[in-house]
Amino acid sequence: GRSRMPVYSESLDDPRGMIHIRDFLDFLAAHAQPGRGGEGEAAPDLGAVDLSVTLAQAAILRPVLYVPPSMPAVDLLVRMQATRTHIALVIDEYGGTDGLVSIEDLIEIVVGNIEDEHDLAETPIIPAGENRFTADARATLAELKAATGVDLSGNEIADDIDTLGGLIVTLAGRVPALGETVRGPDGLSF
Repeated sequence: GRSRMPVYSESLDDPRGMIHIRDFLDFLAAHAQPGRGGEGEAAPDLGAVDLSVTLAQAAILRPVLYVPPSMPAVDLLVRMQATRTHIALVIDEYGGTDGLVSIEDLIEIVVGNIEDEHDLAETPIIPAGENRFTADARATLAELKAATGVDLSGNEIADDIDTLGGLIVTLAGRVPALGETVRGPDGLSF
């Protein structure tokens, strides 16, 4: 499901670059031995490719952008366009890896979620037993109603709230602790 992967040495804090799946496939094709295919056609023998070579020896390691966490997203997008690089590593003040940003992440900030054939359909609320559900905090109250039949639209607490997470924070009056149970309207527990 990924076309680019970061490469690091001993830990994520020692990044070396990235590889692109196309470069890897080109390496396989260039090093495969001609074999015998069906009906007299030669087919490459991928088993003959020496996969013990390092990425550097295979010459498929590409440079990656290193950016500070304070860099504005628009500046990073322009830099990625100029360098034709689709991923950047965010490096903290100590030189450690803070995270990875893809050009898709930046574009999604502007245009919203972009789904492709590798993205799985997300179900924000799924059954987890009798009268129990596992839910993403970003699930809307409309999705709650569709998945469980619980309609909170007439409840005054839920009037100005759109998401399940927003409802729970409002009910608790703070961000709840991990594992904490928050009592809700209509006998619900979160």
